[in-house]
Amino acid sequence: MSDIARDNSGAGRKFRLIDFSVMLFCLLGAVYSVIMFRPDLFRAFDSGKENPVGTVIAGNNVQRRMANWILWDSLPLDSRVYSGDTIRTAELSGATLFIEHNSVNLNEKTLIRIQRSPEGEDFVLIYLDEGSLVLSAAPGGGNMALNLMGCQFETGPGTVLSASAGKDGAVVPVSGGSAVLTGDGQRREIASGTTITLDSSGVITETIISTEIFTAAETPEPALPTPVTEQPEPAPLPAPLNLQPPTEYRIGIEQLKKSSRVDFSWSAVTGANAYVFTLFQDSNNERRQIIRIPPGYYRDWTLENIAMLGEGTFIWQVEAVNINSAGTVERRGKIAENSFVIKVPRSGMVQIEN
Repeated sequence: MSDIARDNSGAGRKFRLIDFSVMLFCLLGAVYSVIMFRPDLFRAFDSGKENPVGTVIAGNNVQRRMANWILWDSLPLDSRVYSGDTIRTAELSGATLFIEHNSVNLNEKTLIRIQRSPEGEDFVLIYLDEGSLVLSAAPGGGNMALNLMGCQFETGPGTVLSASAGKDGAVVPVSGGSAVLTGDGQRREIASGTTITLDSSGVITETIISTEIFTAAETPEPALPTPVTEQPEPAPLPAPLNLQPPTEYRIGIEQLKKSSRVDFSWSAVTGANAYVFTLFQDSNNERRQIIRIPPGYYRDWTLENIAMLGEGTFIWQVEAVNINSAGTVERRGKIAENSFVIKVPRSGMVQIEN
C-alpha cells in the first residue's frame, strides 16, 4: 500500500515538472514574439508624430503596409499616408491619393510605395511596382516623381502622365505638360504627346504622336476594303438625371461650419449596371482630373473632407455604363456634369481648422 502511494506521489511531482516546463516555454515564446514585433505594435502610435505626405480621398478595398511592417491593414477614406507606406489595390477596386495638392489615381491590382526625397531635395517619390496609375500635378502643387524599372519621371506644374508596369516592361504616356526623364545614363525632357516604353532589360524607346498633315497629292490611294459585315455599335446609354448638388452650387464658410463633406447623387439609368464618377478642377479654362472612381454599382458618392480641395471651381461628371463579369466596360453612356464653387475667406479657413 505504501509503495503505491509513493508511486502516485512521484508521478504527481513528475507531472508538475513537465507542466511547469511547458508553461515556461510558452512564456519565453510570448516574450520573444513581443520583442520581435514591437516595432509593428508601436508603429501606428509613432506615425502620429510624423508629417503625412498625403490623404486617401477615394477608394475601396485598399490596403497599406507601413515601413518596417510585416502585416497589411485596411486603408479607409480620409486616412493619412506617410513616407515609407506601401499601398495596394485589389481586383475591381481603386484609390485616389491627394499628395502635395496633386492627385494619384490607382487602378485595380496596383502596388506602389511612397517615399520622401533625400535630404536637400523637395519632392515625393512614387515607386510603381506593378499595375497602373494616373498622376496629375496641380499648377500650384508640390514636386513629385514617378520611379519604375530604374527610371525616374519628374513632374512639373500641369503634368499629367499615366503609367502601366508589369513583368515584360512599362509604358508611360505623357498627356499633359511635360516631365523630365532620368535613366539609361541620360536626362531629358519629355513633352506632351510622347510615350516612353521600357522593356524588361531597361531599354528606353520614345514614341511621339505625329501631327504631320499630308496633301491630297502626297496621300496614297487607299486600297479597296474587303467587304465585311460590321456589327453596329450599341447606342450610348442616356445621361443620368437629377444630379445633386445642382450646377453652380456654392460652398462658403457657413456650409463648411455645418459639415466638411459633400454628397453627390444621381438617378438610375435603364440598361446601366455601373457608374463612373470623375471630379475635375477648372483652372484657366483647363480641367485637371482630381478623382476618378472605377465603375461600380453606386448612385451616390461622398467626398469626406472637401477642405483638401482648396478654393476654386470644380466640375464633377457621372457616366452610366454597362460592364461584364470581368469589369470591362461593354457599353458607354452620355456624360452628365455639374459644377460647384468653393469660396472661403482666409480667416474663415482658420476657423474651420480650429
